[in-house]
Parts: sequence; C-alpha cells; structure tokens
Amino acid sequence: MFRSTPSARRWCVLTAALVLSSVPFLRAGTTGKITGTVRQPGGQPIPGVAVQISGLRLGSITDAEGRYFILQVPPGTHQVEASMVGFRTAVTQNVSVSADRTTMLNFTLQEETIEVEALVVTAGRPPIEADVTSSQTTVNARRVAEIPVNQMLDVLAYEPGVSLSRDTELNIRGGGATQVRFQVDGLDRTDGLTNKPYTQLNQTLVAEVTLLTGGFNAEYGNVRSGMVNVVTKDGTERGVGKGWVSGVFSGTPTARKKHFGPGAYDEAQFDYYTVMRSDSSTRGPTGAADPYGAIYWPNLYESTRNDTAFRRVWTAAPNMYKVFDGWNARVTTANANNRGAGVYGKGTRTKPWTAAQMIEAWRYETNLNENVWGYGNKPDWSLDIAAGWGLPHKLGGIVVGYVTNKEMTVVPALRPYYVDQTFDVKLTLTPIDRLKWSFSYMYGTSESTGNGTAGYDPEMASTAGSVAIGSDPVSFRTASDLLGTVNQSKTAAGNNRLNLSYNSLLDGSFWQWGTALTYTLSPHTFATAAFGQTRSKWDLQRDMPRADINDFSPTGSYRPPSSFSYGAWLLMLIPLSDWSDINGDGTPDRPTSAEDATAPGRAYMGNPYGYGAAYPFVPSRTVFVNRQMVFTPGDTAVVVSPQGWAQDGYFDLSGTFWLGEGGTQWMTSNSVQTAVRGDVTHVIGDHTIKAGAEFLLSDLEYHTEQDARLLGNRFSVNYRDYGGKYPAARPNILGVFLQDKFESQGLIMNYGLRLERFDGGAPYYMPDLIYDDRLYSPLHGKYWFDSLLVARGWNVNDPAWGPLPGNQYEAWTKFVKNGVPEQFPMPWDVMNVLPQRDAKAHWRLAPRFGISHPVSDRTKFFFNYGIFYSMAKPAHMYGTGLHDARIGGGGGRFEHMFNPELRPARTTSYEVGFEHLFPLNFVLKTTGYTKANVDQVTGLQVRTGSGDGYRIYRNANYQDIRGLEIKLSRNGRFVSGWATYQIIATRSGQTGLEELRQNIAASSYYTPLVSTNSPADVVMASIRVGTPLEWGLLRGGWGASILQSYSESTGEILYNPNAVPRRELPPEYVLRGRDSWGTSAKLTKDISLPRQRHVSLYLDINNLFNTKYLNGTYMNGNDYLAYIVERRAQGETDLRVGDPSTWDALTQPYRVKKADGTYTAWKAPISPRTDWLMFLYPRSYRAGIRFDL
Repeated sequence: MFRSTPSARRWCVLTAALVLSSVPFLRAGTTGKITGTVRQPGGQPIPGVAVQISGLRLGSITDAEGRYFILQVPPGTHQVEASMVGFRTAVTQNVSVSADRTTMLNFTLQEETIEVEALVVTAGRPPIEADVTSSQTTVNARRVAEIPVNQMLDVLAYEPGVSLSRDTELNIRGGGATQVRFQVDGLDRTDGLTNKPYTQLNQTLVAEVTLLTGGFNAEYGNVRSGMVNVVTKDGTERGVGKGWVSGVFSGTPTARKKHFGPGAYDEAQFDYYTVMRSDSSTRGPTGAADPYGAIYWPNLYESTRNDTAFRRVWTAAPNMYKVFDGWNARVTTANANNRGAGVYGKGTRTKPWTAAQMIEAWRYETNLNENVWGYGNKPDWSLDIAAGWGLPHKLGGIVVGYVTNKEMTVVPALRPYYVDQTFDVKLTLTPIDRLKWSFSYMYGTSESTGNGTAGYDPEMASTAGSVAIGSDPVSFRTASDLLGTVNQSKTAAGNNRLNLSYNSLLDGSFWQWGTALTYTLSPHTFATAAFGQTRSKWDLQRDMPRADINDFSPTGSYRPPSSFSYGAWLLMLIPLSDWSDINGDGTPDRPTSAEDATAPGRAYMGNPYGYGAAYPFVPSRTVFVNRQMVFTPGDTAVVVSPQGWAQDGYFDLSGTFWLGEGGTQWMTSNSVQTAVRGDVTHVIGDHTIKAGAEFLLSDLEYHTEQDARLLGNRFSVNYRDYGGKYPAARPNILGVFLQDKFESQGLIMNYGLRLERFDGGAPYYMPDLIYDDRLYSPLHGKYWFDSLLVARGWNVNDPAWGPLPGNQYEAWTKFVKNGVPEQFPMPWDVMNVLPQRDAKAHWRLAPRFGISHPVSDRTKFFFNYGIFYSMAKPAHMYGTGLHDARIGGGGGRFEHMFNPELRPARTTSYEVGFEHLFPLNFVLKTTGYTKANVDQVTGLQVRTGSGDGYRIYRNANYQDIRGLEIKLSRNGRFVSGWATYQIIATRSGQTGLEELRQNIAASSYYTPLVSTNSPADVVMASIRVGTPLEWGLLRGGWGASILQSYSESTGEILYNPNAVPRRELPPEYVLRGRDSWGTSAKLTKDISLPRQRHVSLYLDINNLFNTKYLNGTYMNGNDYLAYIVERRAQGETDLRVGDPSTWDALTQPYRVKKADGTYTAWKAPISPRTDWLMFLYPRSYRAGIRFDL
C-alpha cells in the first residue's frame, strides 16, 4: 500500500537500534550469536534492514554491506525475521543457537510495492559447525529420550573420551572429576571441599548441555580436562505471557536385587546353606551318621563327595576341611557358659538348649539382621519436573524445577539406598531496554551410606596411596565402594556382611545463588557484572550402638530398649578416670544423673582431647530388635540383634558371622565459596574481543575423627581439623583474561591469554622443622602445649599448680581444681602456636589458541593448543593428620603433614581434528589429542631422627595421555544413530624422592616410569528407528533404540602376593582382563495432543542379553589370580582374568588340568561365601512417562 521513503527507513533504523540495546545478562558461556547478510535476489546488499528475534528484545540492523549480528542470544531454537519498508518480510523458523557459538543466517528480500504475507522458511542446526575450534558436543532432553539412559549425565558418558566413576563423577580424557569444570547458567557448581562438581541436573529444565573435551577459551580457569556448560530454560519458550509444564517420571516396575544368584540373606547362600546342612541327617567325613555334627566342604559337593581317592585324603585330616562346627558343638558351648540365647540375652534362659531350639533362634537372628540393616530389594525411581512462564510485555521469564532420584544399593547397607533432590529457580527481568538483570537459586541434598575416606583417589598417583585421614566424603552408590565395607573371611577380622559395621550415615547439602547485570553501552559493546555464592556441607556419623554394653556381659541380664538412656550411654563409653572429682577425695566420681553427666567440666570427655567423636553425641534412634521365644511353658529365651560397634566383635549363634566390631567415624564440613566476575565484550568488524577478571574466595571448615573402637582390646583415633576455631583455610584464585574470536568465511580463530594467581590461604606448618623430635612421637608437640600452660597461668613455683603435667588429663584436672577451666589450652590453641608461615601464592600464565578452517560447507579442519591449570584439592592441602592423640598431648604422632603450598597442576594440550558431511546426512568426525600433565600430587614419606615418620604431599607426579576418537552420526526422519570409537594410551610416574631421611644417602627414590597401559579400544553405537508423529495416533510416534558397547580390557592386573615392586614381577604375573560387551534397548511411544502438548511413554531394558561379568573386586583377589597363573603355567597362555571358564573355581571345588593331561588334587572353592557379590546387574527394566504441557 505504500513505498519506502527516507523518513520510514530512519524510523526502522531507530526501532532496530532500540531492540538491539537490550541483551540478556552474561556469565561465561551462556549465550550465542547470530550473524549473516541480507541481500536482494541479484546479490546486492540491503542496508538498514531490521533483523529481530520473535518474542525477545533482541535484534540488529544491517550495515552498508548488508551485514548484521545479534549478540547474546539464549540457546535453543528461535524464529528470526528480516523486514524493511518496501520489501517482503522474510521469516526463518527453528534457528538453532548454542552457547559460545555463532549461527550463520542469511536472508534474501524481494522488493514489494504492496503489503503481502511474509515468506516463511525453516532452518536447522548445520551438520558442520564452522566456528567451533575444538571438540564439542551439544545435547538436550531429546538425546536422553532417544537412548536407554535415565539422566542427562549418562548421555555424556557415551561421548568419546568421557566416562563416569561413582555414577556422578565425570572423567574426561584421562582426567578425574577435580579437573572438570561444571557450570550451570554461568555459575560454577563445584564443591569447595572436594573440588568435584555437583552434577545433579533436571532434564526438563535444561535447554542444552555443551560438553567441551578439547581446548577452551581464556575466560575459563581452574580447569584442565573438560568443561560441561549447562544452560537452563528461561520461561519464554512458549512466548510472551504463556506458560509451560514439563516432567519425567520413571521407575523399575518391580523390586529386584541387583546381582545374579542368591542374596546375602538367602538360604541358598553358602554360609546359610552350610549351617543348615547340620541337622538330624548329618553325616561325618567317613560317611557315618553324625546328627547335628560338623560340616566339611567336600561333603557339600557331589564332585568331591564321590571322589574316593580324595575322600581318603580328607578323612585322614578332616579338621582341615571343616567349615562349620555343627549345632551340637554350638549347643555345648552355649549350655556350658549359661549364655542364654547364645551370646545374647544373658541369664534369660535357665534350661539347657537343644540343637533344634538353637537353629530356630539362629534363623530368627538372621532375619533380624536383614530387617535391621535392610536390603536394596525395592524399586528405583526418579522424578524431574519443571514449569516456566514468559512475563508480559517482554519483561523476561521465570522457571522453577524439582528433581529427585532414589536408587537402592547393590548390597545390604546401613542405608540401603541413595536419594538426592534438587530445587532450582531462575528469574530474568528487563526493566529497561538497555539493562538486564537475572537471579538464580538452587538447593540440593543427598542421603546415603558412605564414609569419609575414599577407597581410591583418582587425583593421586597410583603409588602415592590415598589420603588415609580426612579424605573426601564418598557416597556408597557403586559396587566397588560398597564391597569395600564388607569383610569376606571367617576370621577375627570378621565375616561381617550381616553387620556392616563399617558403614556410616552420610548427609550432604549444596546450595547456590547468583545474580548478574548486563548493560549495553552501544550496539557493539556491552559490559557485565556477576556475583554469586556456593555453599556445601557434609555430615558423616556412625549409627549409634543398639544396646547397653551390660547386655553383653556373661553375668548381666537383658534389659528392654526403654532402659537405654543417656546416662547409660555415658557410663558405657567413658572410663571412670575420665570423670572429674566432685567430693574432693582426689579421685574421679561417676555422675549420679544425666544432668550431672552433662554439666560443664563434669566429664573429661567434654574437652576435645578425649577419645572418640561419639562422646558428645546421643543416639537419636536406637534400632534395637528383640524377640522372646517360647519353646514350652516356662521355657523362654530372648534373641537380640544389637549390631553395635562399641564393643569387640563376636560370632553369632552359629559361630559363622562376626558381629559388632568396627570403629566410629565422624566428620562434618562446611564450604563457602564467593565469586565475583566482570567483563566487557566489543565487536569490531570480524573480531569479537572480550576482556575480564574473576575472583573466587573459599572459606573451608573440616573436622573428622575416625577408626575408633571405643571398647575392647584395641582403640585408636585419627584426627584432622582445619577452619573454624582451627587455623583458617581460605584458598582463593584470581584470573584475568583477554581473548578474541576472529570469524571470516574461510577461517575462524580463537586466541587469548589468561593470568591466574593461586593462593592456598592457610598456614604452612613447620616448614623448617621436618626432623624436629618435639613434633613427633613420643613428644607430639607437647613442648608447645606446655608453653601455652605457662602463658595461661600455670606457675610451677606455686604449690597449687606444681610441676608441668605429664598429659592433658592432669592439666585439665588442675585447671578445673583451680577454678579456671576456661583457660585450659584447647587443640586449636596448640595448632595456632605451632611454627608456621603463610603459604606462598603461585602466578601462572596460560595461553590458548584454536583455529577452524572450513574448506567448504561440508568439510572443516580444526586445531587447538592450550595450557591449563587447576588448584590442588583441600584433602591434600590443609590441616594435619594425627594418630592416637591430638597435638600437644604426647603419646600420639603426626601421620600426615598436608601442604597448602602445592603448586597448581598443569596440563599442556594439543588437539587436531577433521569433520566431513557425507551423502545421506552422515557426519564423520576424527580427533587426535595429546596431553602432558605435570605437577600432580604424590606422597613423600619423611623419616625423623627418632625413627618415627609421617607423610607429606608434593608436586612430583607426571602423566602423558594420547588418544584417538572417531564419531560417525546421522540424523534422519526415520533412522538416526551414531557410532564412536576411541583408543587411549597413558603412562604415569613420579620423580624424585620416595622416602626422605636425615641421612640423604639412605633416602630412596621413585622409579621414573611407574605404570603404563596398553592402548585399548572402546566402541559404542546406537541406532534408532521410528515413525513420524504426523502419521497419526496408531502408526505415528513409535520408536525403538539399541545401544551397544564394547570395551577392550586395558591396564595390567598384577598377581603380586609378596608386594614386590612392579619391575621385579615376572612376566607371567602380569595378567589381562576379559573384554566386555553390553547391550541395552529402549521402546517409545510419542503422542501429540492439542495445544502443543506432548506425552511419551517408554521402556528401557538394560543388559538386554543378561550377560554376566565377574566383579572387579574378585578379579584382583590374590587367591583367584593364583588360580589363573596356575592354569596359564599349564599351557593356557591366553587365559584372561574373568574368563567364564574360571568362575566355577570361585564357588565350587576345583582342580587344574596339567599339561600332561593329569589333574591336580581337589581344592576348596576360592570364595564361596561371597558369590552374591560376584556377578552384578542382571537384566533390568525401567518404565517411564514424559510430558510437555
């Protein structure tokens, strides 16, 4: 209806400029960029065209050459339109944008003299992303829906170079979780205590996840192996003033145990089966009747029971083959000791036991154990739900989300489950066009069984050992961690799987908030400022004893749970000598009431030099199960299942299972991290220049006491403390960066420079006194404790004080008696006066460079190089590890001197890659990389002049990693899929001293090369076939996926019974494991509903073919490896650890066929009592529903 005029064009330019002036807030890597040209059909550029993103206050205007760019576009798919008076408006839908990437979008406008309908086209993500200069992968909730996985993190584990440990810890190209940066909406979600990410994600809240396994820009610091950049939805996905709700619920349809074969409490399990064979029909080794007699393992198996030659051998010495004494022997013991119900309920039974009665009591006792400890025989389930709303007038949006997961453990546990939950909220506002403000908050919790000492430490060199005192808190989710708490032998060490005394309760919480402001200075320049805080907390404690100690005395009597009081608790645990003198006779006096016991200064246990974290704690939940059994009127017995840890261990009624023994472990920690960041971005021509700085300050507090058996013939306590009243631990990192992204048609370059300062923020103890005997056993810092006594009023010339005391208890008594207990030096006081200095800070310069050369729109080459640093984790840096006594008391010793001056570890990385788009939409990507890691942490043993010693930590570990990755993928309407191949080779070792002595000539050195792994292949593939939704309800929306994996065994399995150095092992003791295959499947049915609503039903099938593999715990047992070595020595040189032909020897008598065709003698099964742990994770099903409303 009208023609273009100069005034109309000026109005369009002004409007577009106002649109451009408002951009979302920036924090590292949360937005992308759209750029391109607008031309006429003949190729002439059109200046002054308004290019705008629908529903957002984002846009640009073309320059004289028809070029435009739109900065800070939220990730996702958008509709973009180009309009100008006198031209037909063009609209492009489904324009895909990712964080930190540039999307090319060109328009062609046709001149029109009258108003016509806009020309609409549909775009998509290009198969080859030209502006990416490293290995990157972007996933979203759709990927989770296509393959048989439950969480978004699981999808990342199928990318080349990526794996998961402990179910939630990402390992990228040989680097552990502490080398990975995990950020959500620009905020780094790292636990300040462990340096590991908090990885719980709500898949319905996530817009996209970008995984970077190659180089990354200079704006990213304190990271070495990989980046995970998560961007959540902002609420505007359905448009202005519209809302949405999405969710996923899934669960295992039925309860199941997560292992093959009988369970720990099943009567078919070896120990139960053995005990129950002792009955009225029992026969002895010669075959003669022996009712309720002993059981010998050869009689349990047909192969040995019917072997007459072998019978002659074991009949001659039957006790060598005995596995159970028999119920007659157990009855004799119980009646002789007048022990009532076995070792429980003393004095509650006056009549003699019979074998049948004791069997009945024992069967109930085993049931009690199962009821008390629980078993993971319940369904797993998870729920993700999120909602969003686009605020009116394009003011922004708000989203909220909640996710929770519950997984049952693979073995019985104190808590037979792992459960976590996370709540998220994000608000984005645009109060004025040039200003954007955002606020986000999340809170997460976890509950599980766990401990405070990692069974292995991927960040430590293999020969350095794990940190024995005060390591990371570990949730027992995986089999390897759980099995480490279950002793397997029937010895004094304990066959304790019914007891699980080495389990603890672990509770974690993680919360984070952040805010950011972005101001647009000009169409080419904007500035951002962001501030945030992250907090984490861990609490670990042993479940409290379930019975009064008197219940276990041969002369005591059973008392019901109601008699279990705080007073009984204190009396049970605290020796008489630990109570103060009340009546003035110079000797300790026990409390007369709970109020008396808890009065300040009343108990020595009240001062922190006392033994055991249990002292200040009262059991809040006394799990105490008992049953009165009535055999005949007047003939009763009480069976109790206390499962305590306070006393020495003892056998159950059958004498088979070891109960009770175990220490206490207590830990509490707090971490507060405060981060501030500011940067400026400026676009000039083909360059996007960014400069900024960030500062991270942490405040850490950690306290632990562990491995204390409170009663019996052994008790020892380890301590570690930092922060709080103890010397502070405030690590901080400063980073300053400058980077540029240059983009032209045939060349894209990312290059930058980062300057970082790493400061441990804590005192470095005794830097010049490493051999000073005043620090070590037997003095253990008492010199400084005595100095504090004098400084706080102890006068050796005053008869009221007298000579300096011999220990802390004597000192405490004097301070109480003289009326000044508040002057008594506490452990933190001693730590504060030890010789120390501030830790040195470290400055590092990190260059980064990446280049992408798109040869065409179907082919590109890329290369990147960078140097990356990350700070050592607190477990290696802070406090001291003390054994038997706290510092200053004498009698104890230092075991660990941690090092806040550890240098940041360095990785130098090179990567080169190639991508090509083949016909039929197949994309091939090939990448090769090499990484050199230096200054990683290892241990050094220091031997003092007295012969005592302790361990310090230093930067002496190196690691070389080389790898090749190939990925072939295809996205299609009916058939999609991908296949990956990777091979990785590593070598690592230590340099310098292994042990340091005052006589340097007597010190020992590391072998420079410690370990290598043979390059191993890993292949994974997935294919999905489906029908389009538009085919209708019955025919459309069906899908089926198959996921296949193959892993070649890598590394060495060493048979090393004498613990000799690796270089001294003969070649036949260096073994290799069995390769593994895995297959899973997924079936889906998608349903489209009116008003853009969508529902999907699915069924995941894991371990589709029910394949069995031997658990790695057994693959490294010396008895089993000896069997492998024996068979290989007889000619089976290709036999691998874990081969199915070796499984019978674990649970059945075995003999080895010799090279001459004869056999060795029969041998007992290697590990029959733990067959329930050997083969884990049989076929399982998980059903779920997704909805988008």
